[in-house]
Amino acid sequence: MYFIKSLVAFVALIGLFSSCTKDSPQDADELSYLYQTWKHSSEEDVADERIVYRNADYGYPNANLRQTFTFSENDVQVSVIKNNRLTTYKGIYTVVMDENSVKEITINYTETGQRVPTVLRYQVLNLANDVLILKQL
Repeated sequence: MYFIKSLVAFVALIGLFSSCTKDSPQDADELSYLYQTWKHSSEEDVADERIVYRNADYGYPNANLRQTFTFSENDVQVSVIKNNRLTTYKGIYTVVMDENSVKEITINYTETGQRVPTVLRYQVLNLANDVLILKQL
């Protein structure tokens, strides 16, 4: 009987410790949310205040010809709309972190025939699994 009580107590302690070590969404590193495809949601933009991107699965009313960023750990794919055509360029990016929060993103890419790279610099207002809200710096 003593063995069963000890076993139950041991299993309860294991469960308690394992639940304490799991990261809650607030504790997760925001940078991991960045690694996906983000489509511009111009309908939600507020001029000079915020630029809204939603993840690729978001139900847009019109999904055609939206600027996108696809971030990986190593690079970024930037889709640009010109003359009603979507063209994708490979670029690089840097982030400024504060603890686990992404505070700034700088994206560099070069379009075909361009001598000087395009540099996009943003303050990150909100980064979650389903939304990326930026302000141009």
